[in-house]
Amino acid sequence: MLKKLLLGVLVLAAAGGGWYLWSNRPVDLRDSPQGQLPDTATPLSYQIDLTIDPAKDEFAGVVSIETQLNAEANRIWLHGERLRVSSASVTTAAGETFAADYEEVGASGVVELRFNRQLAAQKLTLTFHYEAPFDRTLNGLYLVEDGGEHYAFTQMESHFARKAFPSFDEPRFKVPFAVSLTVRNEHEAIANTPVSASDDLGNGMKKLNFVASKPLPTYLLAWAVGKLRLKGSEPLKD
Repeated sequence: MLKKLLLGVLVLAAAGGGWYLWSNRPVDLRDSPQGQLPDTATPLSYQIDLTIDPAKDEFAGVVSIETQLNAEANRIWLHGERLRVSSASVTTAAGETFAADYEEVGASGVVELRFNRQLAAQKLTLTFHYEAPFDRTLNGLYLVEDGGEHYAFTQMESHFARKAFPSFDEPRFKVPFAVSLTVRNEHEAIANTPVSASDDLGNGMKKLNFVASKPLPTYLLAWAVGKLRLKGSEPLKD
């Protein structure tokens, strides 16, 4: 089973518990997108920095999304499902950074990001610090146990990237992704692109930076972490 799961992840890479953050503010779900996100904002690129230890129940991340605000607005809509966001911030084109209110408002993982001020159309950087449970239904970023070892894999198709990181989780948005994965020293990690740098953090963990991808939709992102045998090592056995 593990071999089949890993092969599935590698194919995607070659191609390119529950937490909700609610506020006390009443939310009228009729006000949120019921289908495709509005055209108020367009993602331009992602920086994704995750810490993944398959022996734990949760993972942690910092995600920055360079975004084009296409029209004057005091909020935008995006996706995030069961993510425990500890802070969300916006950096304007002029370099000003301020806190924003992040709120998951529907069962489909639609998120309202409120600026608490009116912003003119411009480029913004949206930054999120969060933790989330590993998924248990083989979607998003999920865990597998085999032979006493734990592994983390991804299944983002068709709309499960929102379980792994805040995102504009629709196939019409194709942008570059820069990914770094902090993992245990004894673990291997793969993503859509080759490793560009590896840094031993001195605490039993290492940080792997991957080459920025070509433009991809969120559903084609793929990661795997664990005691994996990669190309050039002994073949995996069932």
